[in-house]
Amino acid sequence: MNQVQAKACHILESRIALVDVSVTSSQRATILLTFSLLCLFACGSKAQDRPGELRSLSPSSLADSIRHAQGKEVHIFYIHGIGSDGPNDYDSWTLRKSICDLVGDCLQPAGSQVGQWDYANQNEFQIDAPVPQLDYLGEQVWKNSQEWRAAAPYAIHFRLDRKTGPSLYVDALNWWPLVFSLKCRQIVVSDAQFVAPDKKRIVTCSTREENAGVPLRFKSYDWLDDAKAKQLLNLPSRAVFANKNLKKNTLDWGFSDAVIALGPLRT
Repeated sequence: MNQVQAKACHILESRIALVDVSVTSSQRATILLTFSLLCLFACGSKAQDRPGELRSLSPSSLADSIRHAQGKEVHIFYIHGIGSDGPNDYDSWTLRKSICDLVGDCLQPAGSQVGQWDYANQNEFQIDAPVPQLDYLGEQVWKNSQEWRAAAPYAIHFRLDRKTGPSLYVDALNWWPLVFSLKCRQIVVSDAQFVAPDKKRIVTCSTREENAGVPLRFKSYDWLDDAKAKQLLNLPSRAVFANKNLKKNTLDWGFSDAVIALGPLRT
């Protein structure tokens, strides 16, 4: 299996969570089947490689690919969504910093952003696309076109310029906006009521920031209005520290992404 196939397989597998909230049941089944077949083609080709071909393949690790780019432009696709804290999540920075530590000659500690945020803008994610009529536990997921635009996945592109070696590129793909309507309105609210208010996430879920560089798109959206946020912040804590953090961070905020994808979404 060559490097391109491996990346394709990884990206295809990561797309399953993306499609599950934006299409009908029949469309979703078709897409998942297509992804599975493509991934089997990409990943299964390893068994068909001859021993001589295996020895001549490109480097097998990310570090090898970076060290032995041989003049080729290296793009690293970083896909993140599960347990993401939204626009305030800096996991991509950690990866970029690690890469710069590895090569040892970056001009900046973690590179710099190039261009604007790159939002999904085709088919269901077009600016004027109709709002998907999806309910989750009896509540409409996106209530209007503005909310649906705020739920669009996006990519941020970074370039790691170096003193001697070729520049490296990290493309951070973010699908977390698709689940924030549900997580903010159901998980953050219920946790505040029955466990303890999470100030950081309540603030994130009630902050609106339009993207000045991309019309009609958002960096952050107020899924909770100011009145609701103030009400939640004033609630008392009802759990001991260890139990509270395990429940909120691991179970509710982390595992919930998988539950939303596999749970009772209805068209």
